[in-house]
Amino acid sequence: MGENAILDYSSDSSHVVKNDITNKVKILGCSVVLFFSSVADDKIKAKPADFTFNFQQAVSASLDDTIIDSRVEYKERASIIRNEWKKELSKIALYEDNWDAEGAIKVPHVVLGKAIQLLDFTDTNIHLIQDIYANPSGTISIEWGNTNDETIGVEVGARKMSYYTSLRGDEDSFFNSLLIDKSNLTALFDRVRRL
Repeated sequence: MGENAILDYSSDSSHVVKNDITNKVKILGCSVVLFFSSVADDKIKAKPADFTFNFQQAVSASLDDTIIDSRVEYKERASIIRNEWKKELSKIALYEDNWDAEGAIKVPHVVLGKAIQLLDFTDTNIHLIQDIYANPSGTISIEWGNTNDETIGVEVGARKMSYYTSLRGDEDSFFNSLLIDKSNLTALFDRVRRL
């Protein structure tokens, strides 16, 4: 551009540039052409900029940046939510036998570890977790839900898990005694993504 101008973008089509140069933006089809005007000897001189700015590429790049920003923001929020649920699990770790006064089994550390593994496995819809709680049998349950009354619940044991899904357009499904492995966790979270 000849001069090292720094643009200060505002909400209208005029932009202020360092060294008292003012840009006027004109949209021509899918391109934006910058015209410079400067004041010299009380005369306004206008000349086209040395380049044509591709408007479509700029919008696309801006959207890409917005998508990346929102993904980073979501990952940060997901991490905060995950840590809050891990705090809930640490409270459950303090439960002793008969914690419900009806003979409930203390949740073994290996089960707590599997529940943490499950939380760590995904960022998908972690904000839709409605509850995490201990079961009298020494397992942990995690429930997801959304505003469409769709739910998924998983019961996590030391080596196996069982879960149900209640999703619109599908019959309720039950998956019992599945090994807690990558394949079964992937299948579970494919369903969670549908919430």
